[in-house]
Amino acid sequence: MNRKIRLPGIIWGTALIFMSATPAMAMDGFDTGSVYVGAGGGRAENKDLNNDKDNGAWKAFVGYDFNKVFALEAGYVDLGETSAGPIRAESKGPEIVGIVSFPLTDNFGLFAKGGVHRLEVKRTTLGVFSSTDRETDATYGAGLKFGFNKNVSLRGEWERFEMDNNDNDLISASLVFNFK
Repeated sequence: MNRKIRLPGIIWGTALIFMSATPAMAMDGFDTGSVYVGAGGGRAENKDLNNDKDNGAWKAFVGYDFNKVFALEAGYVDLGETSAGPIRAESKGPEIVGIVSFPLTDNFGLFAKGGVHRLEVKRTTLGVFSSTDRETDATYGAGLKFGFNKNVSLRGEWERFEMDNNDNDLISASLVFNFK
């Protein structure tokens, strides 16, 4: 069964709508205090190469909290390089996700996320033969968020980036800055 999702138009279309709607929202009471940026790092594991080696990985993102429960986020992730025998693979690219939060206290909560990614995967075999694939597929995850104050929070999360031959899991910690 081919589970590949062919949605590059949705990824770029959603980003275009979000960016083009921003000036209109600014004129109609767009709350810049709901905008946030973040960056983080962690460890990625390639599930399909069946290796035990974890990779250093990083990500950066920008988002908008529509309310205390729902947010929309666009980001870029670099899952690092992994290898198994003569095969080496690197994965990186943009993602767009919706986030549903479950606040437990004023400073602490749980969240789930889901959306699409467009990762570029570069594979090298024996250091000689190489190929590059770009795939659009599902991404999803869950995590915890702790707010130090109204502007700074820490997020710990697990994410899965599905691909036909290169599923990756990412466990990361991110620092988030809100413009309140």
